[in-house]
Amino acid sequence: EGLPCLIISLMIFGLVIDLRLQHWPNFSKKMLEKTANLCLGAYLLSYIFDSLFYPVLNSRVPDVIYRLEYMPVIVPCVFLCSLALSWVIDLVYRLLQRMVVALWSTCKAKQ
Repeated sequence: EGLPCLIISLMIFGLVIDLRLQHWPNFSKKMLEKTANLCLGAYLLSYIFDSLFYPVLNSRVPDVIYRLEYMPVIVPCVFLCSLALSWVIDLVYRLLQRMVVALWSTCKAKQ
């Protein structure tokens, strides 16, 4: 919730995106690159899933000490849901981009 957090996050995302992966297997490279490209979107969207998951946890486990036991489940769950939503938004964006480019080229061809 502040400028330093935003700056640090952008630096981390930039670092992950720019990793050199020459010696990694091709599948691992593609998965890490795709995850890195989706991470900023997942970070920005994670508030949605934080707002959904943590109130449920807080209502069912009132004692803060016991909530820590659920963090190994909740945190990856929030991350994966945020990553999945970021992926869906990326797919929609790419689809709309292709449609606009096709429409633009059609309009240009008619002129």
